[in-house]
Amino acid sequence: MYQPPLSTEYNAPRINVNGAQLKNVEIFAHLGSRLSRNTRIDDEVAQRTSEASHAFGRLQAFIWNRHAIYLNTKLKIYKAVVLTTLLYGAET
Repeated sequence: MYQPPLSTEYNAPRINVNGAQLKNVEIFAHLGSRLSRNTRIDDEVAQRTSEASHAFGRLQAFIWNRHAIYLNTKLKIYKAVVLTTLLYGAET
């Protein structure tokens, strides 16, 4: 990805495919990740955090509030569902 200096004015490229010009967008979703024109990761982190929070919340009544489920089982579910949602697409 080419990143011009910050002082340079942004000029969106004009790309044509089979005679049709592609639309320029500020944020683009690709394979579950959000790519922004300014190459900042803030939007991606906010999206991942929100999705992980929703995944955690969906399990509230079924898993987290149940006293009959062992803590070890809850941890495995947390790692399998919540952490994988949060870290999907993250590089190590």
